[in-house]
Amino acid sequence: MIEEYKILVKDLSTRVPYGVIVHNLLRDYNQKLFGIEYKHSTITVTGPEEGSFCVMSGTPIVFRKGAKYVLQWVPYLRPMESMTEAERKEYDILSRMDDEYSQPYDSFHLVEWLLERHFDHMGLIGMGFALPAPEGMYDNKNN
Repeated sequence: MIEEYKILVKDLSTRVPYGVIVHNLLRDYNQKLFGIEYKHSTITVTGPEEGSFCVMSGTPIVFRKGAKYVLQWVPYLRPMESMTEAERKEYDILSRMDDEYSQPYDSFHLVEWLLERHFDHMGLIGMGFALPAPEGMYDNKNN
């Protein structure tokens, strides 16, 4: 796998516990991310039907096709600028705590807060490694 895609694989591995939804670019469908195998850059996604227990395992995120690499899976993420006013206030408080005290514990909580809400804090949308989440996609707390 080429270097540019490693940031996507690393980012996806942090999002597994938060139920991020990924999109298959080649077959045009969405799945919930269930797991990731970093060494081989493969993911496990839930089955095609909502609530399905069918699991597809070992699906490559990026694969080589001839002389080029093809991106197969991308997450749906919320752009940072899509924060609601309430989220912005909470984010600002967490950010200030992180700046004031500079404790790794506080940094962890800020990143966890961003991951729980599916924000694109790594800039993946701008790099073409993620899609902007449609409004309301993550409104259900079960996602």
